[in-house]
Amino acid sequence: MGQSNLRTAYAAACCVAVFTLSLAFPAHNWDMLPYIAAALGYLGESGPALLERTLADLRATVDAGRYVDMTTDPFRSVVTRNPDSLEQLMPFYEIRPLYLGATIAVSTLTGVTLGQATLLVSAGAGAAIMAVSLYLLRRAPWPIFLAAPPLLFFLNLFLIARLSTPDALAACLAIAVGVAALRAPTMALVLLPLLPLARTDFVILAPLVAWAVWPSVPRGAAALSVVVAVAAYFAVNAAFGNYGHLTIFNYQLIAGPTPYPAELAISRDPADYVRAYLEGAKTMVEDRELWLAAVALALALSTPGVLDRSAARLLAAAVGFVALHFLAFPAAFDRTYYVATWATTMVALLCLGRRLANARSIGATGRGPATAEHSAASARSAYRPTAPVR
Repeated sequence: MGQSNLRTAYAAACCVAVFTLSLAFPAHNWDMLPYIAAALGYLGESGPALLERTLADLRATVDAGRYVDMTTDPFRSVVTRNPDSLEQLMPFYEIRPLYLGATIAVSTLTGVTLGQATLLVSAGAGAAIMAVSLYLLRRAPWPIFLAAPPLLFFLNLFLIARLSTPDALAACLAIAVGVAALRAPTMALVLLPLLPLARTDFVILAPLVAWAVWPSVPRGAAALSVVVAVAAYFAVNAAFGNYGHLTIFNYQLIAGPTPYPAELAISRDPADYVRAYLEGAKTMVEDRELWLAAVALALALSTPGVLDRSAARLLAAAVGFVALHFLAFPAAFDRTYYVATWATTMVALLCLGRRLANARSIGATGRGPATAEHSAASARSAYRPTAPVR
């Protein structure tokens, strides 16, 4: 079996592993319940029937112990006993039409429950992210190619692939936009308006990606793509009656979850908002992904030839997304920032691969550091990562 076939077999095994392990060890996070309800809402259910069908689907998806956990604490017990409370939560969840549409489609085609379909969508998206990652690394030295899957797996890919949330699907779409931006920038502009339909906060990525591809596409087309993405953001929020940024901010970061968010009082105390930002900053500083990003950027700056201008702009867009998202909503959720985690991980792997190829080339020629420039040129001819280098 040739090296190319060996790499293909290894990549396929890793993708299957992500998919099967995610389904074997699902998170069964509480968000599964309102996403089931949101999918049923798309199908026309409301009122007491919505609550009844949601609980029936949940009961058929999780074991008895987990069902009790998901329905009996002070907040959850109100939501799962009062149809009005459940319906008041729906605007937070119905604004993910791509995820909910995929969930309904998978459930309809396979016959599984909506709860099980949420897991299949996330697991499938996680496997797709692994496939794209290994495709981009297909010419990397073997040690890098072998090490990439476990590194990606434990740097939050396994986290998002196990969740009943739109995070894996949204990350997969954002990564597809990024790869398209390197290979076919016009296609990236076509995909860009889909981002807020996967996660509304991904509208922040739209102008950043447009900026990244700005030198390679007609400026009018880039501006139009951003305008359509922003219009999609406002349209989906209006269609499902989302409560607005301040309500979400207070619900998540100040008052805490309440079973009746439509009645939530917005804080007018500046100290509440300062505390939210300080707590978010503390969590970010303690987050390993922040330090990974710093290492990846240092490697990129000290490893010539890995990033061309387009790839560097995309990496800046990913980092900028984290900064702007934090300014708007200072919750340091690993799953929200996965796109930046993936981008910095890939940069680190590409840089290490280039360094390893250069070192091997120098060793093979028997020449020392004085001929490193010639050896690096030889290494570049032998090792040409397909992305982000163009």
